Amino acid sequence: MRICYLTPLDRRGPWATPEYGSGSWPLALGAEFFPYGAEDLAPLEACGLFLLHTSAACYEAALRVLDRFPHTPAVLLLTCDAMFIDPQGFFADWTTPLKALLDRARLAISETQEVGFFQAMTPTPVVHLPLPVPVAAIRQAGTADLGFPIADCRFPIGEPRLARFSSQSAIGNRKSEIGNAPLLPLPRGEGWGEGQIGNRQSEIGNPPLLLLGSPFRPRKNGLATALAFRQLRKGDRYVLPGQNVPVPFSPFSPEAIVFAEEPEAEREAYRLWGVQGVEVRPACSQPDYWGEAARCDLALHLDYRRTIGRFSAECAALGIPCISTAGATMQRALFPELVVEPWDVDGAAALAARLLRDPILRDRVVASAARAVEAYGLAPMARRFHEVLERFTGISLRDP
Repeated sequence: MRICYLTPLDRRGPWATPEYGSGSWPLALGAEFFPYGAEDLAPLEACGLFLLHTSAACYEAALRVLDRFPHTPAVLLLTCDAMFIDPQGFFADWTTPLKALLDRARLAISETQEVGFFQAMTPTPVVHLPLPVPVAAIRQAGTADLGFPIADCRFPIGEPRLARFSSQSAIGNRKSEIGNAPLLPLPRGEGWGEGQIGNRQSEIGNPPLLLLGSPFRPRKNGLATALAFRQLRKGDRYVLPGQNVPVPFSPFSPEAIVFAEEPEAEREAYRLWGVQGVEVRPACSQPDYWGEAARCDLALHLDYRRTIGRFSAECAALGIPCISTAGATMQRALFPELVVEPWDVDGAAALAARLLRDPILRDRVVASAARAVEAYGLAPMARRFHEVLERFTGISLRDP
């Protein structure tokens, strides 16, 4: 059966480029892209199933497609965050077209766990299926040189995590300048007892590197993330297990990287709030981002939205412990021990300090997340989609 994915992006036809986002479902299901903005809808006549990207900016366009092809079954792909952000203004009416879409679809898929909220709106079945994670592509981009499963590795804090750096990598160059040759991670259990990582780290003098989950965008709570990192750099307020007085978690301050659409504006924001040690890098393609993220020791993202939590899933695939919030579905599923409140900057900083101090805890949460994220890969989620579609609509996409 030919599946067509209706998207606000200007894409047409099959799309084989791995990505994690709105294109994950069509990638997993082998669907063809078709732009909502196309004037000629005739190419959709041959489609047997519509996948409808559902956000407030697309409601009217989606209804236009359903009006033209009333007998073609449609599946709505719902996200609790983007569905209620209307570009036409705060008081725009998004409820009427949303209700019409929900009632006319055969099935609705919620990427977050707000199934009851959506189900209360409509008699159309609503099922929770997380966004498929291109695990293999993320690991290929981030850990192409490892040669063994990332979940079976231990990465000494502060060490480069790849055997090869791109000559264009500012992070790789910075590490090379201080005389720290790129190293492969050691297999678990080979010579790295508790405390030895910190000792060797001190001898090398290479600070831990954090990945910050968002820049200063109010909708993603970048300010709280930055302030938590600033608290972590202070390093003098945390009492470690078995000690009675606060001590710095490290003899040096950690550093961080963050990716931003407007790097200069971001740098000015960090200066304004007195947050030092952050390298602001221009936004880049997802494979390049995964490659740079893989060099980090720890990730931090105090998002207050209700989202799928792509940042957490990417970290799990790359073997990076991620501190984030309960609003991220994948954070709860993959890093349940590292969940904090969106505004708890002190708690997030203390947890980060503990992770950097405690290799046993770090290894355990990384290994658990790396195994768990496999269940959300493209092939497993495609099978779950087929099962749900057949169960609730009677439509089978399986080969006869």
